[in-house]
Amino acid sequence: GARRSPVNLSVVIDRSDSMAGEKIVGARMAALALVDQLDEQDRLAIVHYGNDVVVFPGAFVTEDNKRRMKSFIARIRDEGGTNIGDGLAAGKAQLDKAASDFRVNRLVLLSDGQPTVGITSAAGLVRLAQRYHSSGITVTSIGVGLDFNEDLMQRLAAASDGNQVSRCNIGSKS
Repeated sequence: GARRSPVNLSVVIDRSDSMAGEKIVGARMAALALVDQLDEQDRLAIVHYGNDVVVFPGAFVTEDNKRRMKSFIARIRDEGGTNIGDGLAAGKAQLDKAASDFRVNRLVLLSDGQPTVGITSAAGLVRLAQRYHSSGITVTSIGVGLDFNEDLMQRLAAASDGNQVSRCNIGSKS
C-alpha cells in the first residue's frame, strides 16, 4: 500500500549534432516513457539543448499536459553543439520554482556527455552538480548510445548524490 512521494522533475535532453540518428530517437523514447510514469501529483519541466536551450515550463502532469509534453518531446531534432551547463541550469531554474513544495527535486540528464559549448570541462560541470546538491537537487544521468562519456555522466550523478545509468544502449542497435 506504499505510495511514492510526488516528484518535481526536470528532464534535460541533449539534442546536439552528436545525438543524431538513433541517439536522439532513443532520448525521445526515454523522455516519453518518463512522462507516462508520472501523474497529476508530479511536476515536470522539459528542457532540450544544443547551442541554445528550449524549455517546456514546469507543469503538473495532468492528462492534458501529458499530451502537450509528448508533443514537445516528439518535435525535438538534433542540431548544434552540446551545452550541458546551460541545459542543466535551465532545468534547475524550473525546479527552483516549486522546490519548496516537494520532498523530491531531481534533474534527469539524457546525454552522450560530450560537451562542446559553454562549460566544457568535467570539473566545471561537476561543480554545477555539487551546487545543485547543496540546494536539495539531485542529478540522475543517463548515458545515451554506446559512445557516451561514462566518466563524466557518473561524476555528475555522484557529485549530487544522484543515480547514473551506465552502459545504457538507448539509441544503439546492439
